[in-house]
Parts: sequence; C-alpha cells; structure tokens
Amino acid sequence: MTVDLALSLRSADTGGWRDPARLAALAPGATLHPVDRRSSRDAEGELFVGLHLPAARPVETAWGRAESFRAVLSDLTEALGDPHVLGAYGSPGPFSAELPEDGSHFARWRGPDSLELRAGPGGPDLWLFPSSPMESWHWRQGHGDDHALGGFFAYRPDEATRGLGLPGGWSTDDWRVFEDAAAAFFRTLPAATWALDFELSFTVNGPDGVLFDVLCGDQLEVACLRDDAPPGWLPGPPVHERWTEMPYTTTAWDPGQVDGEALAELLADTARTLGVDSPRGLGLGDHAQRQNGYRVEYYGLTLREMP
Repeated sequence: MTVDLALSLRSADTGGWRDPARLAALAPGATLHPVDRRSSRDAEGELFVGLHLPAARPVETAWGRAESFRAVLSDLTEALGDPHVLGAYGSPGPFSAELPEDGSHFARWRGPDSLELRAGPGGPDLWLFPSSPMESWHWRQGHGDDHALGGFFAYRPDEATRGLGLPGGWSTDDWRVFEDAAAAFFRTLPAATWALDFELSFTVNGPDGVLFDVLCGDQLEVACLRDDAPPGWLPGPPVHERWTEMPYTTTAWDPGQVDGEALAELLADTARTLGVDSPRGLGLGDHAQRQNGYRVEYYGLTLREMP
C-alpha cells in the first residue's frame, strides 16, 4: 500500500500548494503543513509546505524504527529507483522543526514536488512537499554560525539534482563547540546508515596524517591509527575489518546505543594530545565525500576533505 501511495504521490498534480481540499484528496488522512512564521520566508507564495502520513506501523525501539525505515525504503527504491538525495537532518530540522532524538534520516526523490521518506517519532513517514521552499530553507542555513547545520547530506550528481544549491558548511576553532557538534553527529549515525542502507567509511586526518578511521553501517566503530594515542581507547583490532592494522578502537555501537558525548570527548582529547591545535586542523581523508555514488557533506561533523 505504501508503494502504491508513493507512486501516486510521485506523479500527483498538486495544482500548486494553495488548495487544502485538493491536497487532502491526494492522500486521505494525511497531515497538511500550512505556512507558518518559520516557513513563511521560504514559502514563495505557497500556503502549504508539505503533507505527510505514516509509512509503517509505530515501533517502540530505535533499532526497530531503523529496521522499519530500511524495509520501506527497500520497497520504494525497487519501485522508484535510488533516492536522488539522502542523509540525516540533524538539528535544526526543516523549517526548524523538532525531529526524533534517535534519528533524523531521510531519503528523497526530487522533482518540482519531492517525495521523501523521513524518520518520524514512531517510524518512517512519507512526505510530499514543494521542493523550492525546502531547498531555499536549507540553502539559507549556510550562514556559517555554530550549529547552523547538522547531520549529513548526500546527493547523486546527475540530472535529477541539477540546480540543487548546497549551503556552505560551518567550522569552529573551539574544541567545546566541536565536541558538542560531533556528539550530536555520531549519536544517531548508525540509526541513519542502517536505515538508509548507506555505509559510511572515512578517515579523519590531522596535519601529520590519518588519526581516526570511521566505519558506520549497522554499527558505528571508530579506530585510532596512532600507537601514541592517550588512554581511553580499547585495544585493537577493531571488530569490523579495516584497510590496515589499527592498534586502538572503540565499542561497536548499535543504533540507539552510541555514547556521543564520550566518543566526541575521546576524539578531541586524542587530537589535542597528538598536537592538533584547533578543530580547524582536522579534515577528512581522500574520497570521504564520495560514497556509494553520492557526494556527501558532513555538516554536523564540521569537516571537509583536506586539500
């Protein structure tokens, strides 16, 4: 039923987002989202900025919600093809909306109106919305202030994403701000990557080379490549196979189990101990922003590939 509804919405003619009766008829039982003070700047004359309804039965656990999302996404991908855009919103959510604490992941099929599978409080929700207001809001978040953008954003560089504007990220030279951002980024990362069936694998480098290797699929595990790392790490090897020998590792966390604050503090303390003066001295390794045919922006981690 979800697939049939998704196909119907994907081809629907909304007639513009101004007629509530017409919009409600597209998906009986859906919640309509009228323009409010948070979305009015980007609404561009529309009266509504989207509609949504549950795509699956509610689930009580973070792992269960990720599994439910993954199952619905698999069905939608078979019917619609690979999403054009996917990722996790982090905080803030679209138009500053609050999102579930255990994951803000989404998968989007873009067009003048975009169809999106989005994590909701009880499980995946199916959304339809006019693309321009959403993309305008996202673009404006690139103003560079601390915590202006969170999560990660991945898009396929093809015809479907032509004209998609990407906001600039943000960075900080304050270790405390970096720790807060990294904690939020990592806390929900395995829920997102498992739900999206989208493994992320990248290194975090300092001025003298690779410091950490991050692998996140069904679990999140971070390894340290330096023999002179400070206390706090577990002895290696990592649970998940890596591309080289790694002397130290972390717990392999399941969705909903990540201690983001402890992990962020460990990474920051290790980087400082090993001579990195500022978070701006960190960067991502080669190919970190090219994953699984997508271009990835790690907004919540504040880092980009090093030149």
